[in-house]
Amino acid sequence: MTKPKFMCKTAILGLAISSLMLSEMVTATEIKWNGFLNATGNISDSKTAYLGNINENGSFDSTTFGFAGAARINAKVSVAGQLHMSEGGVEYDWGYANYRFSDSSSFKAGRMKYPNGLVSETFDIGVTNIWVRPPESIYGDTAELMFEGYNGAAFNFVTGDEVEFSSEFYLGDIDTPDGTEELKKTLGLVLKLESESYTLKLAGSTATLITSNPALPRNNKSKTSLSFGADAQFDIGRIMFEYVNSSVSSNPNSDIDAWYLTLSHTFDTWTPHFTYQSYETVTGGAEQTSYTLGINKQLDPSVVLKMEYQNVDPTNGGLFDAQPADSTVNFINLSMNMVF
Repeated sequence: MTKPKFMCKTAILGLAISSLMLSEMVTATEIKWNGFLNATGNISDSKTAYLGNINENGSFDSTTFGFAGAARINAKVSVAGQLHMSEGGVEYDWGYANYRFSDSSSFKAGRMKYPNGLVSETFDIGVTNIWVRPPESIYGDTAELMFEGYNGAAFNFVTGDEVEFSSEFYLGDIDTPDGTEELKKTLGLVLKLESESYTLKLAGSTATLITSNPALPRNNKSKTSLSFGADAQFDIGRIMFEYVNSSVSSNPNSDIDAWYLTLSHTFDTWTPHFTYQSYETVTGGAEQTSYTLGINKQLDPSVVLKMEYQNVDPTNGGLFDAQPADSTVNFINLSMNMVF
């Protein structure tokens, strides 16, 4: 997912100022620093670009580096922020202040990760995800079903012990990846049930869609998103499923259904996996299906190597820039992911 772009010097200056401020505020607890690196390469057998930058010439544009800091100011207040580096430069990813009312409730404000998806809050941390890239039918910029983050505020409530139930109510504004649309007055609710062996997530949001071209029929219309995700670990393997529906009032051509199913099994330090995914516009516009076969090698707890073969079958272009010459397109996706 593409980040909002700011000047490199501004981002670095912001990090420096934030570090100085945190150093002054934090007394009993030190600032905790961590980061991640995703070295990623993709190539296809088509001249037509996929997701904006992948074709037969290959692409390393998805390579990213992130650096985050967090600190507890006192028993109630904590702050955190992250910068993200990619081929586009240094970008502000997220940063917020959090206030704990109690062990079960809290409030945060600033720029937060978009919470609706199963992996939308950990999208960039490749070590935590099984794929080279999370399924693009839902998480790709072109699909515009999940977003990098939002500017606003959220209230969180958590309860339970062996099985934890959490809810998050959020409001704010979202910029779409290409910058041509904004989601204003976004209201969302996320419900999650989690244990050691499974996670269930149900989310919904509504917003006013504002387009850069006010003459478009989508402009100033209500956009609604509903999603469901499940991640379950069994003795024989792991199953992940996610479904998203997005619609714009009075614009049936904008209605989208997307889903994926992932199966995997880990033995020793190896994890083979299979993913099938579908992206479909309800009125028969751009659509596609695909399957992915992958193998991951865990070098140590903080480093993973991944290799995938993917086959995409698009209709009316799918998530390509245009309809490819061949009916299906093949991909090789490689990555080394690490955290530190």
